[in-house]
Amino acid sequence: MFKIYMRLLGFARPIRKYAIPYFFYSLFYALFNSLTFLLIMPILKTMFDADYTFVYVENSPRWRSTRNT
Repeated sequence: MFKIYMRLLGFARPIRKYAIPYFFYSLFYALFNSLTFLLIMPILKTMFDADYTFVYVENSPRWRSTRNT
């Protein structure tokens, strides 16, 4: 069994230089995927909140320009 394992590892030698970057890129993927999920959760919570009540706006707010014209 060990002989077969060592023989299979022989095929991995040409791609050994990619092992360490692959490990770090996998960690980056897991981190950013988790952050994306954490950022989307409040949006989904707001969209699917059963207790949310709509607030009707009868008059639109007046916007003042900050430019001196």
